[in-house]
Amino acid sequence: MGSMAAFSDISFWMALGSIIVENILLSGDNAVVIALAPRNL
Repeated sequence: MGSMAAFSDISFWMALGSIIVENILLSGDNAVVIALAPRNL
């Protein structure tokens, strides 16, 4: 339960979102490929 609480924390999603946005701005389409890679494994 403790580990799942992090996923419902807004600050967690804000931090994750900012990282994704920065990656898209810095590396463009490569960020999308990296973001989708774990889903294909």
